[in-house]
Amino acid sequence: MSAATGALTTGSPLDAAEDGYGSPGRSQWLDIDWRPHLRSLTLHGSRVNYVEIGTGSPLVFVHGLAGCWQNWLENIPHFANSHRVIALDLAGFGESELPHEDISIPGYGRFVDAFLRKGRFTEMLREMPIDLIIDEKVGLRGAAEMARRIASLKRPQWD
Repeated sequence: MSAATGALTTGSPLDAAEDGYGSPGRSQWLDIDWRPHLRSLTLHGSRVNYVEIGTGSPLVFVHGLAGCWQNWLENIPHFANSHRVIALDLAGFGESELPHEDISIPGYGRFVDAFLRKGRFTEMLREMPIDLIIDEKVGLRGAAEMARRIASLKRPQWD
């Protein structure tokens, strides 16, 4: 905001390069046709919206409260170069339907666990390591619940 006029000002792409903040130039996500990467599945009677793009070890993005998978638009193209990126809309956010159970932070941990156990994700999780990127607003309790449940999917290594 301009101090002199109180008007909202926007910087040029060069400003991002100069101050080290933001993406310099044109953001990669603007040039992706997202339609072929949009997916949905039914979980506990509610539709869950997510995007899946890239190949390699899975990397799951979980947005914070009042968010959606698009919160990660600047990150997804970068990580999709080396990972299979899965970014979902939590129950009741973005294009995902409201859940039939009570909404809570531990409930979102159970939701992500159930999402990852649904369909083809279960086999994927058994075959390779998975990384989660969780928005801090979901909280450590939700993140701990997700990590505990995902760890239970892993096969023990008997070396």
